[in-house]
Amino acid sequence: MEIAALLDDDGQATAPERGGTIYVFKRDSGNWVSSRELAFNVGTNATMQELRSYVTQVCDWLGDCKVLAAKPAIGFYRVTFGGCGIALWPVKGSPESFIEQVEDFYLRSADASTPPQEEAAPQTLIEPVAGRAGHYRVDLREAMAVKGAHNSQQVLLPFFQEANFVLLEILCDHQPRWFDRVLPELNLRAIVESASDLTRVHVEPIRGMPRTVVADTSAWTSECVANTGCSTSGGCE
Repeated sequence: MEIAALLDDDGQATAPERGGTIYVFKRDSGNWVSSRELAFNVGTNATMQELRSYVTQVCDWLGDCKVLAAKPAIGFYRVTFGGCGIALWPVKGSPESFIEQVEDFYLRSADASTPPQEEAAPQTLIEPVAGRAGHYRVDLREAMAVKGAHNSQQVLLPFFQEANFVLLEILCDHQPRWFDRVLPELNLRAIVESASDLTRVHVEPIRGMPRTVVADTSAWTSECVANTGCSTSGGCE
């Protein structure tokens, strides 16, 4: 099998948002050797659409290699790589310290698509609205129905963190409860329209307020699970 690793200039695992070089390793006479490499530079001013397009190109380059070891990544990269069928493994150190553990899991596991300590990324269903620049739409009910989907935070927060948007329309059963606490911290607001069988939530930036980018949302997710008892499959609402 092939195992890719995202490394910095010192040969240590690094996070996707920091950039580095992707090395694809395979065994040769019992030893792991790099068979090919690709510079991974995400840039500092790229839009979410540009980042998604770039990551998709990288996934195409990876080809049959379906696992990328890297330092823990923010939600956007987990979602986007996962949507392309690439599992992001959270690791530290040099390839010598983790690559055989990755191989061992894939050889032993009955479900080789899911790495330990990190669940399969939800399918990204946020789409631009045709003819309306900066407007997006997502059916959260559909996203939560995807096999292996995470809670609603993991579907929506990468977009809230990374995207330069005017409005996101969310179709759902009811507004996720974490919105009341998290959206103000991101300088966003929600306008809710409820009907008998559908709730429409319009999320938009608060005018005149600078956007806040949050790189680590694990604390929010952990607190949400503790306080509401939501599961990874049912959505945190």
